[in-house]
Amino acid sequence: LAIEDMVAVEDVQIDAVGQTLMLTPKPGQHQARAEARLLGRHAHYQCWRRAELPAQWHYGSHARVGAIVCQMDEGWDALPRAMQAQRQAGQMRGSHGYDPDLPSMQASFIARGPAFRRGSRLPLFDNVDVYPLLMKLLHLPAASHDGNVETFNAVLTGQ
Repeated sequence: LAIEDMVAVEDVQIDAVGQTLMLTPKPGQHQARAEARLLGRHAHYQCWRRAELPAQWHYGSHARVGAIVCQMDEGWDALPRAMQAQRQAGQMRGSHGYDPDLPSMQASFIARGPAFRRGSRLPLFDNVDVYPLLMKLLHLPAASHDGNVETFNAVLTGQ
């Protein structure tokens, strides 16, 4: 989708493009127009105010998240027309950044070393849990995060 078809670009600052579109409405009437045009469900995407994002995305409190976030449906992205024109027809490309609940967004996590019980397995977990694990293994203080290091308790040796 062309961003210009989604919202009047003079009403917003575009903070991120692609599978997750982040926008900051300009003050005044621009904000009302941008919100009226964007918020809610649309064909191929859905938009929320930052504070109203799904909690399981661990997104809404970070300072770099735009005031309005649009999540594209799988297989779609939002780019300015100028960027779309630069794409080569038929070129194969991969994508990421869709709803993390989609099976295609699941990742593999493989760990080996003295901190992990050999042959152990975990159920699915959120990628945000990896950061506190790394900080724990490196004996470094973690910055503020949304992860849960306890996710790994069943596979850690206690070292």
